[in-house]
Amino acid sequence: PRRTDAILMEALMETEPENPLIAKLAKGLLAHRKNGSWSGTQENGYILQAMNAYFNRYEKVTPDYTVSTWLGETLVANSTFKGRTTDTKETMVPMANLADIKGDTILMDKKGPGRLYYRIGLDYAPRTLTLKPADFGFAVTRTYEGVDNKDDAKKDENGVWHFKAGALIKTKIAFTTAGARYHIALADPLPAGAEPVNTALAGNREVLPPNEGPGGGPIPLSIRYPFWRVSWYDHQNFRDHQAEAFTSVLYSGKYDYEYQIRATTPGHYHVPPTKMEEMYSPETFGRTATEEVIVE
Repeated sequence: PRRTDAILMEALMETEPENPLIAKLAKGLLAHRKNGSWSGTQENGYILQAMNAYFNRYEKVTPDYTVSTWLGETLVANSTFKGRTTDTKETMVPMANLADIKGDTILMDKKGPGRLYYRIGLDYAPRTLTLKPADFGFAVTRTYEGVDNKDDAKKDENGVWHFKAGALIKTKIAFTTAGARYHIALADPLPAGAEPVNTALAGNREVLPPNEGPGGGPIPLSIRYPFWRVSWYDHQNFRDHQAEAFTSVLYSGKYDYEYQIRATTPGHYHVPPTKMEEMYSPETFGRTATEEVIVE
């Protein structure tokens, strides 16, 4: 429950007021809101009390300051903040300019009263199409499996996937996270020679588990697992180029995501990595490796 986080935050403010976890706990509590509140009356009470204590300790002074940001020996931003506002100020430094800047130190010089919040991020495009897996908050894997015949999707000794043209293929994504994450997006690019199959639409069949009972025939998943089979995601999209899934909060643990594609066009394709990230903190992310797929 979030009230535990609120109690911990208040305790840290009293015993270790400079602890960097305090701001992270406050950010996490705010991220957990749904429609402006938390999960119940007690949660609301504990959290509002903690947030009020946070405000009175760290933010009671009205901001009135300037911030100069230096990258090496180069001044890249000079910003003024006066009064309370939720607006942010952003400075973009092109990647091409970074190589010309002397020094690798980032210095922020703040003058004036008030609390400063900032984020430094790096957006870039890799030089190579072949990427290795990365775990910066999410450990993600992706495999493929033939639906009607296991041999319709096979991986050879060189790590290249072979799909049978026209076959129905199941994409299987597994991922883990060690801590709670907020506002998560999963994006899984499709092989260019494949199309997504939305089994929720009329005309597309659902792959059902076998019925091992005396009556035979497949059992719909909704009947086989009527109570506890709940998806971790709030919403999903199937686009021409990728599958997407989104959720507002994800707790630590192991998760799976599966969907179907059909191999439609013979050819040799590079498949970009599956990527998961916190949409508002994209430095928390994870990806699979680039895959090679041959449809034949």
